[in-house]
Amino acid sequence: YGAIGAWLYCTVAGINPDMAHPGYKHTLLSPHPGGGLKFARATLQTPYGKMVSGWEYDGDEFKYSVVVPPNTTATVNLPCTGTVSLNGETVEGQVHEITAGSYEFVVKS
Repeated sequence: YGAIGAWLYCTVAGINPDMAHPGYKHTLLSPHPGGGLKFARATLQTPYGKMVSGWEYDGDEFKYSVVVPPNTTATVNLPCTGTVSLNGETVEGQVHEITAGSYEFVVKS
């Protein structure tokens, strides 16, 4: 997908392979919003299925949606601080280890 596409996937959407676990068996999810963008979403077909990373700003909230394919894991590193909820429940910290499934993080500043 070329240099610009790679930048969009890896930096803006934050989808990066963990070199210790090749083939997206474990993914590092670290989105980098900014540059005037209010939202972004990327879907990457991995050997295990679709990985989805999408974020948006909604007032004082940063919303980050993730889909992790079956038989894989991911580390989520949220790009901002504040009160964090995961699927509606308050959680601590900016870094979270997750397994296959769908997740919605909300950070209120």
